[in-house]
Amino acid sequence: MVLVGYLLHSAWTFPGAQRGALSFARYTLTMALNLPLSLAGMFVLVDLAGLGVPLAAPAVTVMLAAFNFVGGRWALRARQDRARRAH
Repeated sequence: MVLVGYLLHSAWTFPGAQRGALSFARYTLTMALNLPLSLAGMFVLVDLAGLGVPLAAPAVTVMLAAFNFVGGRWALRARQDRARRAH
């Protein structure tokens, strides 16, 4: 699924993405962090903050969606970003 997500995001969500081994590794790392972050978020919100699961689960989902967007954007940097940094 990571490969399918990588291909779809690099073609559709971030169409100017630089494809390659490095961007795939960054994308894989970002996706691999989802489960640990989900568990940690639930622990913090439910066990430490005392929030109920019906409220904590959607809150963690929103936080993970934001993390995935930012992580995907980092992993799939646009080609023109490198050209701008070189100048």
